[in-house]
Amino acid sequence: GYARVFVDYDHHPSTADVKALEDLGATVTMRPIYLDSLVANVPLDIIHSESPLLQLSGLVMLEDLGLAETHMNEAAPNMGVDQVWSQYGYDGTGVTIAVLDTGVRGDHEGLNDMDDELTIGCEQPDPDPLNPNPIVIDCDLKISAFYDAVITDSEQPAEESYDSGTHGSHVAGIAAGTGGGQVSADGARYIGVAPGAWVINILACCDGDIQDI
Repeated sequence: GYARVFVDYDHHPSTADVKALEDLGATVTMRPIYLDSLVANVPLDIIHSESPLLQLSGLVMLEDLGLAETHMNEAAPNMGVDQVWSQYGYDGTGVTIAVLDTGVRGDHEGLNDMDDELTIGCEQPDPDPLNPNPIVIDCDLKISAFYDAVITDSEQPAEESYDSGTHGSHVAGIAAGTGGGQVSADGARYIGVAPGAWVINILACCDGDIQDI
């Protein structure tokens, strides 16, 4: 396997530094213009206390980019947000939050409606009395509006809200996620700070990674 790392130097890395790193089996994926670093996928078997990476000229530090982990089950209580919910009743109800990012997934269980007891929607009167199956729609959408500022530069139907990557949905979940979907090992839900708030999705940038910044 490989680890995604920043390789930090005491100088701006040259083509020779790139070659030295790749000679060890790494793959350099980015050479930042203004940082004294290289971004690389490094084989796990050369990351150890006697690693040849430590012999690279001018090496200062290896930084693991790591994997994102979910912690909203801990973040809200640690900030005292749950006490604000219970003691004062403030949960974002009546507030609208605009998220300018990669987009927001309107079909995610934590963002698809305002009440996670009704994540599959609610029954509406069927216009065809001969049809025994009710029409099921989502009648309390959390995403109240969607503007695509990247591709169409125009407002789009809120029910078609999407994320071109993942970061925007992550941000929207922190701000206003209702906690639907995956739960923690102890059964706690990943609830945002203001689960009662509506969200406006403004798709302002496309998919990318930390190394694209």
